[in-house]
Order: sequence, then C-alpha cells, then structure tokens
Amino acid sequence: VRPASYIEINNFYTTTIYEKGAEVIRMMHTLLGAEAFRRGTDLYFNRHDGQAVTCDDFLAAMREGGGHSLAHFERWYSQAGTPNLRAAWHWDERASTLDLTLSQELAPSPGQATKLPTHIPVRMALFGADGAKLPLTLEVEAATSAVHERVLSLVESEQTWRFCGVTTKPVPSLLRGFSAPVKLTSDLTSDDLRHLARYDDDAFNRWESIQLLGTREVLRLIAAAQAGAPLESDPVFTETLAALLGDQTIEPAFVAEAARLPSESLLAVEMDGVDVEAIHTAREHVRRHLGEALGETWRAIWTRERAATASHAYAYNATDAGHRALKNVALAYLAAAGDTAL
Repeated sequence: VRPASYIEINNFYTTTIYEKGAEVIRMMHTLLGAEAFRRGTDLYFNRHDGQAVTCDDFLAAMREGGGHSLAHFERWYSQAGTPNLRAAWHWDERASTLDLTLSQELAPSPGQATKLPTHIPVRMALFGADGAKLPLTLEVEAATSAVHERVLSLVESEQTWRFCGVTTKPVPSLLRGFSAPVKLTSDLTSDDLRHLARYDDDAFNRWESIQLLGTREVLRLIAAAQAGAPLESDPVFTETLAALLGDQTIEPAFVAEAARLPSESLLAVEMDGVDVEAIHTAREHVRRHLGEALGETWRAIWTRERAATASHAYAYNATDAGHRALKNVALAYLAAAGDTAL
C-alpha cells in the first residue's frame, strides 16, 4: 500500500494502492466496530482537516479514537503481497470443545525476503448439523457471555482458540463478509461446503462455498482429462446447485452469481502448470452436464425470470438486473446442453 521507495510518483496510482488500501481501512472498521471507527475518523478529521498527512497520522487517530492498539496493523502498509491464511480445527465430542488454529504466512517478494506476521481480523461463526448457529464461548469466558459470531484477531504466526459447549459437530464459517484480503486454505470437505452453501447466512461465504465446490469439481475433471480417463460428474456439486436454484427466497442476483462456474483464468491460477485445453474441456463438460441434469429447472427459471421483467418497460435497477442476470445464466446452461426448445 505504501512502497518504501519509488522511481516515479505515477507508480503509486495502481489498483494495489487503491483496492488494497480500501481493504485495509475496512479491516479497521471490522476490528474497531462501527461506533469506535466513527470516533477514530472524527478525531482524524478534527486533527488534520485541510492538511497533507501520512498513513501513520491516520493510524494514530484510529488507535486513539477507536481505543484499540491495532497491534502490528501498520505492517499492512509496508509489506507487499497477499497473506496466506491456514485454518485447521479439532472437535472433541466427549469434551464438547473445538480447537481452532489459524496460521499466516506471507511469501518473500523483491526487496522483502522476510515478512513479519500482520494483524488479520477473521470474522467467524459455527454451524451445527441442523443449520443453526452455535454459541461461541471461549474457554476463558463464562458460558453466559456466548455470542454467535466473533472477530478473532490473528497477530502471531499461529494462534489457537478453544471454544466450549460445542455439543454437535460444527462446520466453521471463516472470513465472513470477506473480513480480510487473504487467501484461505482450510480443512472444509465437500460435505462441509455443501452444508455452508445451504445454511450459511453470510452472503460472501455462501457464494464462496458454492464457488469452491465448482472449482474442485472442474479441477478433478481436469486431472481426469490429463490422465485420459472418462469424465464423470460428482453428484455433490449438482445437488448443491439444484438446492440453490430451488430456493426462491434467495435474491435472483445472488443465485445468478453463485451459479456461474469459475472462469478459465481463475481455474488456471489454481494449477501448478496451466493446461489450457484440459481446463476448457473439463469446464465445458461441467456446464453441459449441469445444463442437462437441471434442464427442467433451468427452463422454469428462464420462463419465470423472463416474465418478471416482461410486464413493464426496461428499467435499470437492482431488482430487474437480478432477474435479467439469472434469466441469462439459465439460458447459457441450456445452450451448453444443446437445448433448442426456447
């Protein structure tokens, strides 16, 4: 966000400066909470309105006004790259405890061979077998202080939190609301992702769960294509998508985004060696399979979403845009399956 040196000032006007910088400020909001964040920004403007100031001035105002140390947070400004966050957990059924371990790593980059741990806010929740959120009581707290969502502060290379009173097998929902710009690796199984895709009430994580299932499915078929094996679809992803499409309480705009397969370029990022032909073959196979297996559902969606906007003149608003997006996604899957009935 703030390079230590530069050749030309124009080098500062990049998406890294603006987008990562915005995420850094949003992380402060997550850590401080809305009221404390407002106190910090009020103090910042009172002190520095009309002045040329530095990132350190802003950080100092947020610490003092927000009443939070923001330990190691300044490293977000000086260290390059995207941190890799690793999450692992162990549920002890007999003791009704869950140990959640988070670790972070930031790869070396030019001029920065060694990176220090930064401050990563991880908003999280636990979902039980029935889809309900479980109370989050840390071992050091009284049971009466339980909440159903927390922001954990990872400031070391690795930290572990123990939650008590976890009487049913939990499925963690981590980085809710994309609470930090990091790349998450976890022990979530396909069944765990399907559970989150059905019950998670955080829109980002619900979308991410479906996208991860789709990514895993295509990558599995890429490996099969490279090995010359027949391409056989896994019913887990198909059933997950069918459940999403069948839930008419979800906004069409969200369904449209979640139902789209990861792009070929995103899939390439997940591979050690990019096999363009295998990626295209596997992804098209999944599109065709979903178009055929869910053909009746796609046709019903196309008809319903088309009717939702056909009764009035074109309008540019979020509601109509969502209907049009889902209609076009349905049409794309039907086309992939070779359906010419529409």
